[in-house]
Amino acid sequence: MRFVRSDSVTIGGKRVPVRKITIAQWRELFSTINVLPQLLISVLSAPQSERAGYFVVAVRESLEDVTRITALLTGLEQEWIEQNGALDELATFLLETAKVNNFAELLKNVRGVLGPLGINPAKPDAGSQ
Repeated sequence: MRFVRSDSVTIGGKRVPVRKITIAQWRELFSTINVLPQLLISVLSAPQSERAGYFVVAVRESLEDVTRITALLTGLEQEWIEQNGALDELATFLLETAKVNNFAELLKNVRGVLGPLGINPAKPDAGSQ
């Protein structure tokens, strides 16, 4: 299946561009994100039969991070996003941003760099998916 990416998405009725994340934005993202990484890990490591419940909790607990990330990457005010944006719009924006920034290839390359250094990054357990 080939994913077609979009150059812009709509959030709260406003069209916002989907762009590459600059080094400066990466720095800001790392200082902005609080709970999202741990929540993602908890969802992915949960037993398959319990993932839906973990996902609901993760969404509830990560809304602050998600709106902050979206504000940083779009230039929209976080409060405006909270008052006007819908969760599906933010999910679409983040998905399109991941595609534009080729996150899958980035993770693969990071694993490739860490492997020769003797660092074995955790891989998802194929049996639990």
